[in-house]
Amino acid sequence: MAAKFPDIKIFAAEYGGGIREINDVIFNLPNKSGLGTFFWEATMANSSWNDGALVNASGSTYTAAPQLSLYDAMKTDYASRL
Repeated sequence: MAAKFPDIKIFAAEYGGGIREINDVIFNLPNKSGLGTFFWEATMANSSWNDGALVNASGSTYTAAPQLSLYDAMKTDYASRL
């Protein structure tokens, strides 16, 4: 799609599984047509579409989930693209 419509910009929203895989697809689209990703509900997990929260909530306390560290690695890996 990105090759056929080079003027269209693409992003992924409301994804929960395959964090690294989805970001790799978006950031490797031709002509820098991938804008990025948007994780809609960072505290929700175990639903039909989200298999891992980025932030664990317990009352009013929030702590980073292990998956959140994937974004640190992606920031480094994609730095030349930004």
